[in-house]
Amino acid sequence: MWNGEIAMGNKKLRRSTDHLKSADLMERARRGDADAAHELIDHFRRGYPLEQLRELFRSESPQAVASAAYIASELGSGATPLVEEFPRALRHVESWGRSAAIDCVFNCASIENGELVAMALRLLDDPSVYPRGVALFRLRFADSNLIRAALPFLKTEPLGEFLDWLVSNESAIHASIVEKLGSSNALERRVALASAARPTGSTLSGNVRAPKALVLAASSQDAEVAEFARSTLQAISEIKEHEH
Repeated sequence: MWNGEIAMGNKKLRRSTDHLKSADLMERARRGDADAAHELIDHFRRGYPLEQLRELFRSESPQAVASAAYIASELGSGATPLVEEFPRALRHVESWGRSAAIDCVFNCASIENGELVAMALRLLDDPSVYPRGVALFRLRFADSNLIRAALPFLKTEPLGEFLDWLVSNESAIHASIVEKLGSSNALERRVALASAARPTGSTLSGNVRAPKALVLAASSQDAEVAEFARSTLQAISEIKEHEH
């Protein structure tokens, strides 16, 4: 009997201690402490209430919102109940906050969240290179139905036209991809690159839609396109080597 009561008491004490530590980490994350935000990921995975993360998203502090986006991005689909909080993070003043928010969207959004997906895809044309790179990477792997869900919210924008092409049969044609890789519009070039690099079959197979176009993109005059193409080709090469 006494052993059982002692065990129960120890369990309650651990819960209390964990809660106090989580609260302390939340306060530090609110001030933009990256180490605290990183440590909180495990706390949320172990059951710390997501409502606490919602509070962080709704803070007036830009540092707190960026911390929330980073934590949520690491929780994967586990952050889906917070999906309505992501728009604010997509507009974050810091590029790393916007980048984390893009990951949040593609981890959690469904075809019911077309407007949110459109917001994330607009960051393909972000002023900063890092969010553009994250958006391009996510577009490469994005489900076609998710992209289609965003199209009604992009009808009056060039991006809408480019993405409409991406989910059409024409976007699988080598000549069409190469033509758009040579476009004078940087955004169109990025969408064409995403088309060339889209996986066929399993994402672990290393097979992509237009490998020859991807090789051409690696020598593009557009440094961003060339770097993304080279890193994608390197990743494919590593997958293929691992298979053997």
